[in-house]
Amino acid sequence: MTPTPDNATLSAPEPPADQGPLVEFQHVHVQFGPQAVLRDIQFTIPRRQTLVIIGESGCGKTVTLKLIVGLLRPTSGRVLFDGKSLADLPDRDLTQQRLRIGYLFQGAALFDSLNVFDNVAFGLRANRVAESEITAKVRERL
Repeated sequence: MTPTPDNATLSAPEPPADQGPLVEFQHVHVQFGPQAVLRDIQFTIPRRQTLVIIGESGCGKTVTLKLIVGLLRPTSGRVLFDGKSLADLPDRDLTQQRLRIGYLFQGAALFDSLNVFDNVAFGLRANRVAESEITAKVRERL
């Protein structure tokens, strides 16, 4: 399929050949006001490996996941996804990287005022995809 302006923003980039870890935390520190949530966190996640993060409430699991997908920026240190610092990427490139990551927010994070179809279609509409294409894509996936 040849990318067109309508579908180019929805196509996930091809993953590169096996080079280095997929995710890397380098001395990551996150602080909200006076409260330090993460302190000097360092780890890597190799490609094609599954990682489970478990811990008690308030230990930083959600903050860690939000850092991985670029929804938060570290107070200090660096988070690399596929060798790139997410904090340094322009919004369009960050969106392309997020297409390579599957994540589900705690509490499902659906719009309870919308039906299932409109929840699935929400992101497509936000990216100004034609309504006829949205209908086809959502029906295909539901």
